[in-house]
Amino acid sequence: MLLVLDTSFSGLSMGIFDDTNQEVESFTSATPRSSDVLHTQLHQLLERHHIPPQSLTRLAVTTGPGSFTGIRIGLAVAQALALVVPGLQPVGLPTLPALAQQLIAEHHPLTPFAVLLDAAGHTVYHQAFTPHGQPLSAAVCLSLPQALQQIGPEMPFFAPSNLLLPRSAARTFSVLQPATLAEMAQNPQFHQPLQPAYIKELAYKHA
Repeated sequence: MLLVLDTSFSGLSMGIFDDTNQEVESFTSATPRSSDVLHTQLHQLLERHHIPPQSLTRLAVTTGPGSFTGIRIGLAVAQALALVVPGLQPVGLPTLPALAQQLIAEHHPLTPFAVLLDAAGHTVYHQAFTPHGQPLSAAVCLSLPQALQQIGPEMPFFAPSNLLLPRSAARTFSVLQPATLAEMAQNPQFHQPLQPAYIKELAYKHA
């Protein structure tokens, strides 16, 4: 049994898949801070299908970039399950490439495109990809004007539906679909250590 989790931006996505990668059940919510209900939703999901945590054999969780708190929640759940389930080896999946894979499957872009995520404080996470999902650049955190300037007027880009933009994005999205994560979990080229991708400098308030 495979469990997939995404808490790296505003919503929550999770799903359970069997050994043939067929979905048993999934849950998604685009509500901000819905990662706060991860533990309750996960318990209910397992209970509905009479799946004890010990029967999980694989686990994949997004590592960011994204919400600082959300990423920590997802990784903490993955690490806790790894402690109590013998043989469970969680893997990390990068958030922006995961979104790129989903957007390719949904929209079939013919040209390079960019993906944006809200990084708060008038900044965004940004990464560009080929039409086949190969990264054209490393993920960076920029101010929104800098990101739009780097993207340029010709390259289409995708952004969350709740991100306020000065010009319309080519497409919008709200959640990362569990099926996308399940497919990526099958491909070792996407696997990463369970380490958060914090690429935004932390700002501390001083008295």
